[in-house]
Amino acid sequence: PSGRLLYLLDVKAAVKDIMNWEGTYTIDASSFTPIHARLKPSDFPTFVKELEVEADFEVVEDVYFVPKRTWLRANAGFLFIKRVHIISEEVYRDLKIVR
Repeated sequence: PSGRLLYLLDVKAAVKDIMNWEGTYTIDASSFTPIHARLKPSDFPTFVKELEVEADFEVVEDVYFVPKRTWLRANAGFLFIKRVHIISEEVYRDLKIVR
């Protein structure tokens, strides 16, 4: 964006586990600050069909690294009895650091 040089870091878990996440980070090449992440667990419990998280980040006051948008999609359930589909997005505006 805006002609900036970016790095794309593709991460894969060495050990597949629900606690180890995989995906892609977009990193600003001049400051090495992550500006976007798209991740999912490297393994899912049997009742989870899909789980994915995205986040956009920004630097506030040239020091603090904070999220400005998060997005989650999940699809889970047990057999045919109960199924849950979730899409959630949170957008943060006018970020201020309170000291």
